[in-house]
Amino acid sequence: NVALVGNPNCGKTSLFNIASGSHEHVGNYSGVTVDAKEGYFDFQGYHFRIVDLPGTYSLSAYSPEEIYVRRHIINETPDIIINVVDSSNLERNLYLTTQLIDMNVRMVIALNMYDELEASGNTLDYVKLSQLFGVPMLPTVSRSGKGIEQLFHVIINIYEGGDFLDHKGRMRSEILSDLRSWHQEYVPDHDFGSHKEEIEQPRGFYRHIHINHGPELERSIEEVKRVIS
Repeated sequence: NVALVGNPNCGKTSLFNIASGSHEHVGNYSGVTVDAKEGYFDFQGYHFRIVDLPGTYSLSAYSPEEIYVRRHIINETPDIIINVVDSSNLERNLYLTTQLIDMNVRMVIALNMYDELEASGNTLDYVKLSQLFGVPMLPTVSRSGKGIEQLFHVIINIYEGGDFLDHKGRMRSEILSDLRSWHQEYVPDHDFGSHKEEIEQPRGFYRHIHINHGPELERSIEEVKRVIS
């Protein structure tokens, strides 16, 4: 039971179409994704139910889309959430990601439209970003299907293991292995800094403190500023 969650125009419906074999119209205007769309497919011996939820920028429960997505996550309790993000616009897209993390859901992040990020001359150390967020991230190009199979391999690993973090808060070794394998395949000539060192001397992947405690930290900092000013 998998749910697709992401901003409008992040390629979410394209990913849904290629995974489920559906032919939903792609776009972001009235009537395209006003309700959830549901599809089914089989992969590696698993029968998947995949739900394409309405595009939303947050889960603050102000707009109809926000309310719908939030209620689906709470009431339907998907086994895994695929947070689809536009790789070329991470700053805007990752706000929703932090809200999903706050809900303590099991999830994997599809760094979609990765080809557009590369076409702009940029690179992204997504293994390091996975480390900071404590969530597996994989590049995908939903228009062509690139990365979709690897994405569902990771989803199966998370489903089988019950979580992507172990009891010490470290990313499980098999998930980390999938990320590194895909990283080496996607960008074989780029080490992104310290990954070779990490393989030689493994370290746990811990979620960055600001992801879980950001609001409290910000409030504490403001209170300290107020007291000493």
